[in-house]
Amino acid sequence: MMANRMALAAVCVLVAGCTPTPLPPAFTGPVAHLSMTEIARGNVAADVVYVSKINGQDFLGEIYPSQPGPNMPLNPITGVMTTVDIPAAPTRFTLHGNSIFQAPIFALSMANYCVAGDVNFTPIANENYILRGTFTPTYSAIWIEDEQNGTVQDHKIEIHGSAKAGLVKKFFGNPDDCEN
Repeated sequence: MMANRMALAAVCVLVAGCTPTPLPPAFTGPVAHLSMTEIARGNVAADVVYVSKINGQDFLGEIYPSQPGPNMPLNPITGVMTTVDIPAAPTRFTLHGNSIFQAPIFALSMANYCVAGDVNFTPIANENYILRGTFTPTYSAIWIEDEQNGTVQDHKIEIHGSAKAGLVKKFFGNPDDCEN
């Protein structure tokens, strides 16, 4: 009897630990639109820029890029992956840029970049913005720009030098925790 109760309690704890994180609440009031792009590096790797927090609240459920499955090659053409609504009000965006791979084996032989930081600006209602990034061995940057005229909003988050994540970070670290 006691063993059955312990087993039931263990199952409840395990199931509770597996519940998905709820999506952030819908924004009320005017909204703008933000698109995430993929910067492909061949058919097996890409660099992505995404918003992890808006005004300190988690936003991963809306725009976080997932690792592609082994039978799903990455899109070899750079393009918009998803578009979400963002508040058209003074806002702090926590941006992250990192590499994703078709399979872990590719992470061993290819650079894994990681850049993170905050951008503050006031999106204009019904305007379109796009997340951009550039990742090289000597310079990496992520930013938000106005889709219509290409104006960088607030500033670029830049790394002059290497933005490569270490091997341990590739496999065991949280992609949101960059060393810069």
